[in-house]
Amino acid sequence: MSRASRRPAGTCSSPQDVGTTEYGATRVYTLDVAAPSAPVDQKVVFGSIWQIYQNHDELVLAAGTWEGYLGLGSWDALGDELVSLVGTHLHVFDLQDGGGLAYHGSATVRGSIPDQFAIDERDGVLRVATTEWLSSSTASTQRNDVFTLALSSAGVTPLGSVEDIAPGESMYSARFVDDKAYVVTFKQVDPLFVIDLSTPATPTIQGELTLPGFSEYMHPIDSGHLLTIGYDADANGAVQGLALQLFDVTDPTAPTLLAKHALTDGTGWSYSEALYNHKAFTFYDGMLAIPVSGWDEATGTPHSSLDLFDVDLQTGITPMGSVDHTPYFNVAEDGCYYYGYDVRRGLFIDQYLVSVSEGAVVATDVSNMSTPVAVVQLPELQSTCDYYYD
Repeated sequence: MSRASRRPAGTCSSPQDVGTTEYGATRVYTLDVAAPSAPVDQKVVFGSIWQIYQNHDELVLAAGTWEGYLGLGSWDALGDELVSLVGTHLHVFDLQDGGGLAYHGSATVRGSIPDQFAIDERDGVLRVATTEWLSSSTASTQRNDVFTLALSSAGVTPLGSVEDIAPGESMYSARFVDDKAYVVTFKQVDPLFVIDLSTPATPTIQGELTLPGFSEYMHPIDSGHLLTIGYDADANGAVQGLALQLFDVTDPTAPTLLAKHALTDGTGWSYSEALYNHKAFTFYDGMLAIPVSGWDEATGTPHSSLDLFDVDLQTGITPMGSVDHTPYFNVAEDGCYYYGYDVRRGLFIDQYLVSVSEGAVVATDVSNMSTPVAVVQLPELQSTCDYYYD
C-alpha cells in the first residue's frame, strides 16, 4: 500500500469512528528530536487505552469497552442466549516516513486481549487474539478468538477469524510469529494452539498440544521453537509452581514439548516478574536469566534471586546457577520486610551477568556463578512496618 493512499496527518483530532465506555482522553504526540523547536503533532483518542502495539509502519491503540454489559439494563434482559459482554476498540495510525502520524481507522472486535503480544500487524493485516466473556441469565463462560482485519485506504475492515477456541477456558498468552499465531489457554490443562494465518481471510487451527499448567509468556527463540514461562499444574489443574518449557513447532500440525524445568517443588510460594513483563525475561546467546522470588517456609523469610539457565534444543533447559539477592535486603526483628526487595532485571555484558534489585546491583561471571565479582549495595528501603506504625 502506498503512503499516498493513506489519510493525511492533522495537528489534532478525535478520530475514532466507534464509541467508548472509558473515561478521559489519550493523546499521542509526534516529536522530532532532531528539530526540537518544530511544531508538535498530536492525535487524541477519547477514553483510556489498555494496550499499545507498534512496529515500523503502524501504531495500534487498544481500548476495552463494556458496551455489551452496560446495554443490558439487567441480567434478566439476557434471556437464555449467551451474549458477549466485553469488546476491544482498535485505533490504528500510520507512521509516516516524514515523522508524522496519520489516523488510519478504527474497528471493534469481541473480547479482551491479554497483553500487547496479542496484537500484531503483517503485510497490511492486523491480527488480534482475544478472550470473550459470555453470559446469559442463567450461565456464563469464556471462549477465545483470533481475528484478522485488513488495513487499506478504506480504513480497518474485518477479514477473517478463528472463533470458539477452547470453550470455557481463558487465554493466558498469545504470540504472532511470521504467518503463525500461538495461543495458550487454561482451565485445568494447558492447550497450545498453532494457528495458520498464511491466508488471512481464512485462518485455521493447524495443531494442538495439551499439557498440565499454563504459559504466561511465550518467547520465540527461532522460527520453529518457543521458550515459555508459566506455572506447572497437576492433573486437576491445581497450580504447583513456576516452570519453564521449550516447544518445537517446526511441524505446526504436531507441536511437541522438547523440555520442561520446574523452578519449585510445588511447596511454598514462587513468583517471577517475567510472567507478565517481558523486560524481565532476558534471553541471550542460548542463556536465559529470570528473576525468581518466593517464601522460604523453613525460615519464614522471603527470598529473591536472578536464576540463569542454559537453553539448548538438544539438551533442554539446564540450571547454570543463581545470584541470591536475599542478603542485600533486611528483615526486621518484628518480621516486617523492606518493600521492593525482588530482583527486577538481568543484563548480559560480555561474560558477566548483572542482576538488579532495589537492594543491590551485582555482577557475576557466568562461568563461576558461586561468587560475585562486584557488588554495589543500595540505600536501605523503608520498612513496611513504618507505613503502619510510625
